[in-house]
Amino acid sequence: MALGNYQFLKYKRDSGKKNTLRKIEIYSQAISEERLAKSDEEKAISEERLAKSDKSAAISPFDSLNIVNEAVYKCRDLINEPASYLTATVFSKEIEKIGKDCGAKVEVMNKKKLEALQMGGILGVNKGSYEPPHLR
Repeated sequence: MALGNYQFLKYKRDSGKKNTLRKIEIYSQAISEERLAKSDEEKAISEERLAKSDKSAAISPFDSLNIVNEAVYKCRDLINEPASYLTATVFSKEIEKIGKDCGAKVEVMNKKKLEALQMGGILGVNKGSYEPPHLR
């Protein structure tokens, strides 16, 4: 339901028709408060792993779903951008920003680096563009 609620309204003049999904309630016998609640020992282990930079250890299944939803929304935003806006340069900057936000290392290779790595296919395709090549 959350993925179906996506809308790309960046270029819409009247964004008054926004989807209004605010809350999703899940009812299941497989998921209970007792099962989701962690024991004191499990909480301590999770906190210890989090302190050691293993952030995935302390993420609940619902938080994981929210992270996936946000990532899908960001991908859909990039896909919906017109090609005249989302050039290789702009796309590289967007990817760098996303990487910085989530703590990932992103390397953007410019034309000089692509030539050094002998990536002729990418450079050949780029000859049809006025924009310089970038590869993430």
